[in-house]
Amino acid sequence: MGTGKTSVGQILSHTLDMEHLDTDVIIERDRDSSIPDIFKDYGELTFRNIETGVIEQAVQNTHPSIITTGGGIVLRSENRVCMNKFGWVFALDAQPEEIIYRLQSDTSRPLLQGGTLEDRVYQLYDKRKPFYQFADYTISTSHLSETQVADQIANIWFNLMKSGDAK
Repeated sequence: MGTGKTSVGQILSHTLDMEHLDTDVIIERDRDSSIPDIFKDYGELTFRNIETGVIEQAVQNTHPSIITTGGGIVLRSENRVCMNKFGWVFALDAQPEEIIYRLQSDTSRPLLQGGTLEDRVYQLYDKRKPFYQFADYTISTSHLSETQVADQIANIWFNLMKSGDAK
């Protein structure tokens, strides 16, 4: 949360001329409801179940695409296996202090409710960090612009394609 996944995905989509799929956008569109409302009305478990179904469908594309997800998608092992099996996974990381700075005016995120922003960010960061070890690449976004992060990923992608090392 707050590492720039969606923004970087949009930039990459243009840079690499690929479709951009965002699992949160798909969920909101398909359910005709916002993520906060899904959490409020049905709870996190239902949201995670929907999220798993969406990532399973998204990776089945028959053409290369950029798929961005919510930060909690890694909590389920089946999601990590699915993402890793069908594509290169780039984890975007930022220091908790940077995430707090980026999210300080964002009151829409359900998992940041209850307690201070600082406490919630540190709790989520500590809980989720180990789950991101499955990623093929991890990029720190703390001191980079979204364009700089997208450029790093694009360079890695071009090198992978040049070497013929595709999943």
